[in-house]
Amino acid sequence: MRSTLWYDQPGIGAGSGAGYIEKGLRWARAADPNAKRFYNDYDAEEINAKSDAIYAMAKDFKKRGVPLDGIGFQTHVTLTFDEPNKLASYAKNLERFAKLGLDLHITELDVRSPTQVPRRSRRRPTFTEKSPASACSSQVVS
Repeated sequence: MRSTLWYDQPGIGAGSGAGYIEKGLRWARAADPNAKRFYNDYDAEEINAKSDAIYAMAKDFKKRGVPLDGIGFQTHVTLTFDEPNKLASYAKNLERFAKLGLDLHITELDVRSPTQVPRRSRRRPTFTEKSPASACSSQVVS
């Protein structure tokens, strides 16, 4: 948690940890019981201290009946995202949230690349290699 208008405002959060998030979710349900309520954050796509904290909050909310329908992930990956340990971490993380019965949405997705592209990435693929471009279809799916 960090200092924000919502976190610092007496009667809303006033330093009460995730209390202001809980209040917001409950107020949203009261305003529109049919609306889906999501917690959305960045830097939580893989298992780390932040995703652990969000998971603990979500698990607590579900246990206590706080109206939380899903988690939104603002996913910022680097060129190493396809390393086996990274992919496994992403998959395990999403799986644990899904097991809580939550909807999962990727609310933002970008791939961050360094200013200098590594030398191995400058090589053009041959037609016998699988490349991201050859793996894509020109068909639009909605």
